[in-house]
Amino acid sequence: MSDETMTDVNEQEQGELAANFLSKMLSFSGIEATITASDENDSIRLNVTPNDSEDIGLIVGVQGRTRNSYQLLLNRMLGKIFDRESLKRVSIDVGGLIEEREERLGAMAKRIAESARSQQMQIELTGMNPADRRMVHMALSNESDLQTYSTNEGIARRLVIVG
Repeated sequence: MSDETMTDVNEQEQGELAANFLSKMLSFSGIEATITASDENDSIRLNVTPNDSEDIGLIVGVQGRTRNSYQLLLNRMLGKIFDRESLKRVSIDVGGLIEEREERLGAMAKRIAESARSQQMQIELTGMNPADRRMVHMALSNESDLQTYSTNEGIARRLVIVG
């Protein structure tokens, strides 16, 4: 392949390529799985269903670190192929775990947002990784009377909900 990036591809083609890459990465680890791609607004979600349910733990890893590594590597690979304007971020969901996490974080965000709203104050959330902060931002993005933003850098980064 040349050094040029691809510009005239759609989300389906990106999703198929991402699914194929991930399938090959998993097979190198001896893991066989069914992978489907779905369009999620500004990203592509790869839904992974291992043939052996015991492989879910291997793919996810301790505290999701292995899944995060697969995801980072996959996004870097796609970033070398597609130009920035057409590239969509890829997330990996294994056995529906990420979807469940999004639902729990969304429910938590709504409860905290209701407190911030009723008390007309700002609430800082600490100890969240970037993906979780993004999920909370997205869960509250349609709340016109609330504002969310992140502050600080690195390990001190906090998500703030303003009511």
